[in-house]
This record gives sequence, C-alpha cells and structure tokens, in this order.
Amino acid sequence: LARAQGVPIYLVHGALDFLFPVHLAQFARDTLLAHGAALEYRELPELSHTYPRSENVRILDWFERL
Repeated sequence: LARAQGVPIYLVHGALDFLFPVHLAQFARDTLLAHGAALEYRELPELSHTYPRSENVRILDWFERL
C-alpha cells in the first residue's frame, strides 16, 4: 500500500451490488485514502453489479484533470 501514495485511482461502485457488497468498496476507499492515493470515489445508489456508460463522461473529465 505504500506504493498507493499519490496514485490517481477512480473507483466507482454500485451500492446495491450483490456480488461485491458496497462495504468492501468503502473499505478499499478508506484504505487507499489512508495511504495517500489520489482517489476519486463514486458510489451509485441505484446500481448493483453493473457499469453505467454514463460514467464514461465523468471518467474522461477526471483523466483530463490529471
């Protein structure tokens, strides 16, 4: 985890995910932040284990800000 310092990470997770419960994503978020990762965390309350195409715009904007 020492290598996470300053690493840009975009983490998106559905709050209704049945395969990987949201508390695991929250644990990853908290752990990465505690080790200095440059984390962008998005928790989508209406989604389960899926990836919304609408997130692509946000991710591309995030990349441009790097």
